[in-house]
Amino acid sequence: MNNMKQIIKGIARSEIFLKVEDHISQHFDSIIEEIKTISAIPSPSYHEDDKAQYIYNKFIELNLDCIKIDNQKNVIGILKGKKDQNFVVCAHIDTVFAKDTELKLRELPNQLFCPSIGDNSTSVAGMLFLIDALQKAGYQPPCNIVFVANSCEEGLGDLKGIKYFLSNSQNVIGMVSIDGTMDSICNEGIGSRRLSVTVQAKGGHSWKDFGNCSAIHAIGCAIAEISKIQVPRNPRTSFNVGTVKGGTTVNSIAESAHMLIDIRSMDGQCLKDTENKIRDIINNTMLLHGTTSNIEVVGDRPSGKLSEDHVIVQSVLESAHYYDKNYVLSASSTDSNIPLSMDIPAVTFGIYQGDGAHTLDEYMEPESIKLGLPILALSLLTIMQQII
Repeated sequence: MNNMKQIIKGIARSEIFLKVEDHISQHFDSIIEEIKTISAIPSPSYHEDDKAQYIYNKFIELNLDCIKIDNQKNVIGILKGKKDQNFVVCAHIDTVFAKDTELKLRELPNQLFCPSIGDNSTSVAGMLFLIDALQKAGYQPPCNIVFVANSCEEGLGDLKGIKYFLSNSQNVIGMVSIDGTMDSICNEGIGSRRLSVTVQAKGGHSWKDFGNCSAIHAIGCAIAEISKIQVPRNPRTSFNVGTVKGGTTVNSIAESAHMLIDIRSMDGQCLKDTENKIRDIINNTMLLHGTTSNIEVVGDRPSGKLSEDHVIVQSVLESAHYYDKNYVLSASSTDSNIPLSMDIPAVTFGIYQGDGAHTLDEYMEPESIKLGLPILALSLLTIMQQII
């Protein structure tokens, strides 16, 4: 720990970092304008085309190498290093908001309001300015830094962007995902499974055909039984029926019904056991009610964990401490789930203060970037020195 503090002090006083820090300070207004611009581009999961093209053009301006948009709409650019190893820095470009959502910016003193302005527009803009600062400082890393503006992180996007990228990459030695607010570092990925359940029944008229099987009655009974499942507190495990829909009219016996189920756990086996219990309940309930069901997996996020004493974790924690900022270790479901499940060391942390993520009242505090971006830069330079 003390050794890491000394390493970081040395890097923070180096010519390269001082140039990077100065560039960030001198271009603060431009960073904020970039955040506003990125926030105004609609980018729901699976529909990131416009934002991907925007980032692609920015990567060209920033003079990265090997720039491309892959088949999953990830935008990739490389800052070439001395060794043929790859360290990934990513920020997801998709949002939870539908394409027709009004992305209206509202400004208050030290607050910018707009859907997706924090999650994840600030992170994407921060990544762009990190690249710019490193390039202007003439930095050549010891290995390749692969910058990825990745797709499909949110919700039913199911981390497809980073899954695709890593499954088609070689010699990846670590990853930093820029996401979330500037108060925690996620070194543990919460595993999740998401099930889409469709129930079919005979249905009919509520009076004439009374007694026929109802998809809604069956799905309701299944939900009641699912709610009785006991899960462990340690390792923490949860489940939730998030949406339910079905039927046509009040006087019709429902022919179909549908629900989405979210299952999460810190432990892979507990996740599997809970899913199996839910599947058994659904199948048994359908037999009892004379209905049929189809269960489709629409989300699969594996779990994983990086030790607190790993150089990547310590580099971020101590870089924050250098600026008198404390990050707490946390568990969450982020792009880091995928590399962690592949035994690639990875963390996720944020570079801004704000709140209201995934709501229309989302906001970020511009002044917080003056702290968040230098912490990001110092963390990366420290990781580069220590991980090779």
